[in-house]
Amino acid sequence: MLTQVLEILKELVGELSKAIKNARAWVKVLLAATLASALVGAGVFWGIKLAGPPDIALGGVDLASSCIALNYETNDQQFCSSRIDLKAACNWQYSRTDLAFRFTSASAESGVCYAPGKRPLGGIADMRGYCKYAFRPSISVDAANVNNIWTCREKIDMNLACQLRYRRYEGVEARNEDGVWQCYQAA
Repeated sequence: MLTQVLEILKELVGELSKAIKNARAWVKVLLAATLASALVGAGVFWGIKLAGPPDIALGGVDLASSCIALNYETNDQQFCSSRIDLKAACNWQYSRTDLAFRFTSASAESGVCYAPGKRPLGGIADMRGYCKYAFRPSISVDAANVNNIWTCREKIDMNLACQLRYRRYEGVEARNEDGVWQCYQAA
């Protein structure tokens, strides 16, 4: 379908080009003047529309407050994060409330959930699922092993951080200006 449309447009442009080449000089001048006026008019319209009033600078982004508002303990420049309570993750996975957790070696992958009486049940198979449970209703939270420590973390949405910081939710956006995030309100 698209190929047919492109072929028709190609034929139309070809026929139009032939007609312009064979037209009288005054018709060519009139067509050029009309095209130039249309381009200038479109440029002025879009220039005025794009120039509009300047956006209002609100200030910087407060990543720590944004992450705290989402119930995370800490942040860096890219992620909000919280250390996973591995005992709670065991209890969530096995639908219990009485489990313990221990590592069997120095590896973060060696954790085992234990029932009372020190009976091993197995490891935690769904850290991501636990993070989605612990930080609901977030859909972008994930589990990560960072420096041998299990964490739930979420990439920081800079626009949301601006909206939370300035308590404005319409027309607020974050912009990275030379490595520094700034918040703006559309005018």
